[in-house]
Formats: sequence, structure tokens, C-alpha cells
Amino acid sequence: MIKYLTKKQNTYWFRRRIERFGEIVFSLKTKNYDVALIRHSFIDYKIKKLLHKGTFNIMTVKEIRNTIEKYMTTP
Repeated sequence: MIKYLTKKQNTYWFRRRIERFGEIVFSLKTKNYDVALIRHSFIDYKIKKLLHKGTFNIMTVKEIRNTIEKYMTTP
């Protein structure tokens, strides 16, 4: 499901609001829809995995961003 994919100035962005944390917004660094879809799906999976583990609430914003940006380079 492409729930958190948005487009701003011809660039695709991942935007997701998480309870008790706030909102995660960052560029997927692509203008290609197919690449954005792959990155969105993979990052959404990783975030859901972190939420399910319960580690998301104890991580800092910097740690979350580093975890997510690690997967930004997937084609």
C-alpha cells in the first residue's frame, strides 16, 4: 500500500506520522515513481518492523533517521 508517499516539487517524499513520536518526513531522493515506490515500500517495512519490536519508542530521532537512511540507496 502506498500510504506514505508524497510528491513535492517533482521529488518523492516519505511522510509518516507516528503516535507519541511525531512525524517522519524525508526525501526519497528520486524523481522516478518506480524507484520511489521501491524505496517507500522497503522503508515502510523497516519502520513497521521497528514499531513491532518496540524499539522505536526508545530510539532517538537521530538513530531512527540513520536506520532509515541506511536503506535509501536501494535502487
